[in-house]
Amino acid sequence: MIECLPNAVMLLDAAGSVQIANPALERLSGFNSDELLESSIFTLFPPPIAIGIRATIERLLSGDDSAHEPLPVELIRIDGHVVRAVLSLHPIPATDNRGTAVQGVVRELSRDERTQQELEAIQEVVRIIASEKNLDAALRRVLETLEQRRGYARGSIWTVDGDWLHLTLRAALTDDVPASMRTDKGIIGRVVRSRTPVFLPDVSTDPEYIAISSIVVSEICVPILHEDRLIGVIDMESDAFRPLEDRDLHFLELLATQVAALIERAELQAHLERQATTDPVTNLPNRQVFQQSLEAATSNAQGKPVSVLVLGVDGFKSTNDLYGHAVADAILHQIGRVLKSRIAPGHLLARNTRGQFAVLLPRGERDESVNIAEDPRIAVA
Repeated sequence: MIECLPNAVMLLDAAGSVQIANPALERLSGFNSDELLESSIFTLFPPPIAIGIRATIERLLSGDDSAHEPLPVELIRIDGHVVRAVLSLHPIPATDNRGTAVQGVVRELSRDERTQQELEAIQEVVRIIASEKNLDAALRRVLETLEQRRGYARGSIWTVDGDWLHLTLRAALTDDVPASMRTDKGIIGRVVRSRTPVFLPDVSTDPEYIAISSIVVSEICVPILHEDRLIGVIDMESDAFRPLEDRDLHFLELLATQVAALIERAELQAHLERQATTDPVTNLPNRQVFQQSLEAATSNAQGKPVSVLVLGVDGFKSTNDLYGHAVADAILHQIGRVLKSRIAPGHLLARNTRGQFAVLLPRGERDESVNIAEDPRIAVA
């Protein structure tokens, strides 16, 4: 009966091995009947998707009714072409009436359905952006969404350091990606310098490609831009199980606009937090931070002493009146740098008032605090 069905149908045993395959599956996959019967369902799909299929089969065989939901998949033809499809799996009695088999039905998506699938992936990214406040956690969830919905096995997202000479890794799907990268070499560096996407269907043809993994056959790298300002890159690499296509390039360019909004929001939030907690003249924590830290230290002191050093700048008011705010601010900035270099880790140095600095010494004994105060005083003098 399944020979006449228009959709690709296969009958699987509990291990996922193909027992029966109809002609539609042969046409869709490019494998002949004998090749299909010697394979398993997992060889027809990229590893990340195959892992999900294996888990679904296990749930079905254990009686989990929630596992009947169709899976978006990408079937890899024998010629390497990627077929976007949906896979439905259903448990049925085995033909020998021993145990349970699984019927798999693969239906190729139309162009409109593939577009809808891509939009749904973008919508999921938008939901992540709206709900996740931590940038690194959000970017990690974005990559996991692409792995599940698009079958991408190797991907990374980078942000540009202030000098544009280095990139910082913010999220990756594999553990072999370095934590930072120079922008003067490699495909990612080319994208940073040109601010234009690069698509390599075959990485071996480009001498600038730097191999991290020997299994990579194709790469797409797109810039993340906000108002023409480069803030990062998205890099996707693929092995022979899931070669990248032009459609992936268009999808990743659309994704980059959403990721740009996420990074820009995080940068704005960090900037506002710095403004609220940092003294603009000395770049030290401000009085508000010091007061909050002092309250926390006294609350957690458990009867032990807490010391505060107040360091005043002699003659500061007359200097300010005589030479103006610009000179006075420069003096405060320099003093702040000297004090910061002399304050031990675990002690909080902050700008207190116009001509004063304060140091919080949690659990500091009086005699010890006096000795600690002498060192920065002598250094500034």
